[in-house]
Amino acid sequence: MINENEFNKIIKTSLLKQNNESDESDVTRINIYNIPKHWIKLLKDNKFSSSNYCKQALFEKLQRDKLL
Repeated sequence: MINENEFNKIIKTSLLKQNNESDESDVTRINIYNIPKHWIKLLKDNKFSSSNYCKQALFEKLQRDKLL
């Protein structure tokens, strides 16, 4: 279960922004397939952006797995 208060704090921080100007040119767009529609509805109902939510989840998992 996601702690919504902590997640809201994270969204408001600069963690989702690029670190410097050179990083801004080193980004890509990806498509994510087979996401259950009710997950996306939950995000929208709670005023979360699915792209930012997925980006933050990926960032946290990369840190947890010590890849970042």
